[in-house]
Amino acid sequence: MSKTFIAIALSGGLLLLAGCQGGMAVKHDSAAKSAMMAAGLTSEASQALAQAEMDIKEAASKEALWIPAQKALKKAKAAAKQHNSAAVVKYSKKASELAKLGIAQVSYPLTH
Repeated sequence: MSKTFIAIALSGGLLLLAGCQGGMAVKHDSAAKSAMMAAGLTSEASQALAQAEMDIKEAASKEALWIPAQKALKKAKAAAKQHNSAAVVKYSKKASELAKLGIAQVSYPLTH
């Protein structure tokens, strides 16, 4: 009976590790995609885009993401593909600002 328990525990542990490995690969792919898009952009544009992506993810995780923030991030990514650093900065900052406002709105008191 104890050998069966050990075998089950090891199998579960291996499945858990396999699941973690898959999740890490997805995160790595996302980071690689962002790095590839950032190629040819100024440092400021790359940083602004990375910040906007983090702010959007945070707002989404708190169920506070506004549609205009998503649209601004989409425009920033499109500008990054065209290597237009000025537009990337403009739209990334707008996306970050809107994401932060959405997060702040969640803390407002509810009214009846």
